[in-house]
Amino acid sequence: MFMNRQELEAACGWVCFSDGQLEAVTRAWRKMAASPELEGLAREDARQLADPQGPTRLLADPETLRAQLGDEAGLYPVLILLSRVRWLCGQYERLGIERQVLTDTLSDIPLWLDNSQRRFGVAQMREYGWLTNHMRLRLFRLGRLQYIHTESRVPAWFFENVQDGRVTALAQEGMRFDAALGELSDDCAAPETRFCLTPQTAQGHPIDQAGRIGPQTVALERSVWRLALAPGDPVLDVHIPEGPPLDPDQVAQSLRRAPAFFAEKLGLCDAKAFTCESWLMSPALSSIMPQSRLAAFQAMFRAVPYTLSDKQVFERVYGCARAEWNQLPMETRLQRGVRDWYASGRNCRQMQGVRLMPKGDVKA
Repeated sequence: MFMNRQELEAACGWVCFSDGQLEAVTRAWRKMAASPELEGLAREDARQLADPQGPTRLLADPETLRAQLGDEAGLYPVLILLSRVRWLCGQYERLGIERQVLTDTLSDIPLWLDNSQRRFGVAQMREYGWLTNHMRLRLFRLGRLQYIHTESRVPAWFFENVQDGRVTALAQEGMRFDAALGELSDDCAAPETRFCLTPQTAQGHPIDQAGRIGPQTVALERSVWRLALAPGDPVLDVHIPEGPPLDPDQVAQSLRRAPAFFAEKLGLCDAKAFTCESWLMSPALSSIMPQSRLAAFQAMFRAVPYTLSDKQVFERVYGCARAEWNQLPMETRLQRGVRDWYASGRNCRQMQGVRLMPKGDVKA
């Protein structure tokens, strides 16, 4: 059997399902256990999940799942994830990672089911690919934030002044931008950023604290400006799970905790920065909600533009894709503020955030 009742109950004991979620997951397991076809598919999907380099998509197709599981078809991915919990528990114990970190990390499973229930009216696991990071020992939740040790995808080079600690970011080569606004552009006639690195100098378009690209290049003497972060360097990528407001003290505590955790538990002590790819990094938020917790979180990072997309903003603020303004809920200050921001002709694009290490020694 793919997963017997005892194994299911043991795995669910580590996941803080609501009573309704637990009942639905159990119903899905009963239906799957009665189907030899699904049993075979589940064993293969579980085998692929166990492969650290395996795919992030399931083999089982939606039509087969609907035919076999009915209303619980969207919970099949949850069963595959639960099949990995026993192994994950053993790895956490081997590495000496406290049980609370495992419980907190696995809390993403019911969190995403709740998200689906709110947005679509049914609890389905639509984030299976994302959750493979949790089950493959890549992602860890440490307090309020989640982290993945990975390579920097930030399209910029960061330099620190060895004399006074100032930091300058230079855009990577080939980013089209509006020279007047300093924003990325999809106009094929817009200028492109230039970047050149030699043993003596680094020359490129500077990016200011708010993520605006300067129209003119600057040259940095490398005898004075130390290369602190380059694309592809090791970083701790920060992710923000849904939950209570971003309390500054909780965020700071999590950021302090993360480097030591990865060094002591996983032997990964080479991260050069925290990075955060999020709508929360949009400089618009500081203007829409000054003095807010969102603005305080953003102030912990330097913004770097990387996309023209604002899809995530609408998903996170309104819980839906972009729509006509009169169709969007306006129940919160943030919802009303984003509406007014767009109505004035401005945008709220996703940004990359960067916070160099050591955190306390780097000045903006």
